[in-house]
Amino acid sequence: MKLARAAVAVMLAAGLSACLGPVPEVPEDRFYRLGEAAAPAGLPSLRLGETVAVARPLSDGLHTERAILYAQAQEPQRIMRHHYDLWADSPPTLIQDHLVAFLRHAEVAERVVRSDSPFGSGLLIEPRLQRFERVLSERGDAVMVALEFTVRGEGEPMLTGYEVRLPVDETDMYAAVKAFEAALIEIYSRLLHDLAVR
Repeated sequence: MKLARAAVAVMLAAGLSACLGPVPEVPEDRFYRLGEAAAPAGLPSLRLGETVAVARPLSDGLHTERAILYAQAQEPQRIMRHHYDLWADSPPTLIQDHLVAFLRHAEVAERVVRSDSPFGSGLLIEPRLQRFERVLSERGDAVMVALEFTVRGEGEPMLTGYEVRLPVDETDMYAAVKAFEAALIEIYSRLLHDLAVR
């Protein structure tokens, strides 16, 4: 009797499987990090003091999560997240490390550290992440990055912000990640130019 029930169960399962067709394969998660933060040619020669500290960017809501965000160009206020394409760490942490590497490469100080470093700082850069998402459009995809900076040192703090939109040549995520990197480098470069003339 038990064998008969087991046989019926197997036949039912096989029948259901045939009706439903093959079960689609679940995609694997893909993780992305920011690449080398090399300073481009043409930056001003700038010394910002003995030690410069970079704070972890302030951010709210979705930008503190690891999912890569996107919006449709025709619905820019509606932000969605990719389910299988993720940053290797939260964007604020990635951007803090990226900006530290950029400033070290640009040789703006003897030491460039994170703000939780025991060295202290003569100059503190406090970013705020406002936008960090893909923009999907029939006319071609892009990335949008917006950062605001408060720079504290001697004298009055400096507050400045930058928004960069860069086209993405291809539709795959790796190309979008490279565009995010390029947008960040452009923002950091603008920041250094403004610090040079303040």
